[in-house]
Amino acid sequence: MIIGSTDTTSTTMEWAMTELLRHPNKLRRVTEELDAIIGDQTSVEESHLPRLPYLEAVVKETFRIHPPAPLLFPHMSSETTIVAGYTIPKNSNIFFNVWAIQRDAEFWEDPLRFEPERFLKDTEKRNYTGNCFHFFPFGSGRRICVGIPLAEKIMMQILATLLHCFEWELPNGRKPDVKEKLQLVLSKAEPLVVVPIARWIRINCDGALDVKNGKADVGVICRDCRGMVLDGATERVIADEAEVVEAMTVTKGVEFAVKNIWENVLLETDSLIVNNFLIQRMRRDANKAGD
Repeated sequence: MIIGSTDTTSTTMEWAMTELLRHPNKLRRVTEELDAIIGDQTSVEESHLPRLPYLEAVVKETFRIHPPAPLLFPHMSSETTIVAGYTIPKNSNIFFNVWAIQRDAEFWEDPLRFEPERFLKDTEKRNYTGNCFHFFPFGSGRRICVGIPLAEKIMMQILATLLHCFEWELPNGRKPDVKEKLQLVLSKAEPLVVVPIARWIRINCDGALDVKNGKADVGVICRDCRGMVLDGATERVIADEAEVVEAMTVTKGVEFAVKNIWENVLLETDSLIVNNFLIQRMRRDANKAGD
């Protein structure tokens, strides 16, 4: 069960990333949903997943167009029977062409188009239970894949993490292709190669003051959304107020963000001290102006 759910999931993950890179507007909608639900948290929790309907629709649409097992696993007829006018002899090996069924224009509007929105409607009918006979990437009936819950959670969790923490670019102006190759699973003919760019940079700012000597140290540590240290520094400054030291640490953090041309930066410091410090300075300046 573990091998089946992980191997097919990794292949489907590659297909999902490929389709999202081919359709930037769909990718943008996914990241907007992730930002709205997860916010500036750097880790995706299992509790987030039920509140990500568009991401779930992306996963389902990927399974529809690129089913990892396009013919499912072979079945065998236990007795001779007739189906839709065809005689199926006893002990026949039977394959279900899920790849063709899930691309059939009789069941799907514009079936070759990557359109996750189609799964936002009739969600109960188009699930993984196998009761919908034009969408059953995991099979149906008593022989349905037992790894569905694991595969679905792994797929959602990893894809959400990849898209929430990073932006993705194709190297050297490449374009994603959708050529297929059938091995144990239906994989891409050419592996997908992408470059990750961290979406969130956390800059931790802190300082320490030696009141007796009027000296202080300010420091910043810059981490990406995975927690890996990107940059950092400490500096000895002259100050006699804790508020001044905190303001200096924030300034130092801003300098690092500007120097590295970082976007989506989160500055972490004692914001209350800085806020009070700025209010006091503004009042002081206002009083001086009044005098």
